[in-house]
Amino acid sequence: MKKSYLFALARVSLASTLLAGVTATSHAAVLTGVGFYLSDAAGNAQPAGVWNTVGGDGNWNSYFRRGPVWFNSGDGASTSLNIDMSAPGEYFFEVFQDSFANHTSSYYTTTFYFDGANQPQIALVNRVSSGANPTIPTANTLLGMTSFSGVANPFSLTYQNVTVTNHNSYQLAGTDFVSPFAIAPSGSGDLYGAMTFAVVPEPGTFALVGLGMAFAARRKRARR
Repeated sequence: MKKSYLFALARVSLASTLLAGVTATSHAAVLTGVGFYLSDAAGNAQPAGVWNTVGGDGNWNSYFRRGPVWFNSGDGASTSLNIDMSAPGEYFFEVFQDSFANHTSSYYTTTFYFDGANQPQIALVNRVSSGANPTIPTANTLLGMTSFSGVANPFSLTYQNVTVTNHNSYQLAGTDFVSPFAIAPSGSGDLYGAMTFAVVPEPGTFALVGLGMAFAARRKRARR
């Protein structure tokens, strides 16, 4: 009777520990904004060419899609993003932006904003239609998403447990899904981006799994 009681008490204690651990370590990284602009190889902004997911600020909009599902739309509150990346795995997105010129071989800097932050946590630069992997911009100051003022370069492709593993941009003359402020054809080809994020379990998750396995092993030995 005493041993059974102790095992029951241990199970309650373990459940409380696991619950507390999950609460303390799990953090749902949410992608809430993205800014794009034409730049040089270091990330310094060029005179023209700005897109973002703000909506209603006068800049042309960027529209995110995965398969047939669009994540944002219009030119207002619905233009913003709210993409939950809490579950481990890969997240692939396509990005469509109306193009006012042929940007092939131009450099293109992207800034990513998570959890409603005003400063980017990830920034990268790549060359349109080059197929090359993205690199971290070297400029100390980048173009902000919500204005033409500068923001600090985070010098990282990773935010918490989220990493951009691939990002390519292409000039698509035969694709016309969007216009500057709507998901509707404009009569000109789109500037297209394809990006992949890798989300790995946070360290606290591994610790909780290890704790659970250790408890199970100990209980099995006690039954022998």
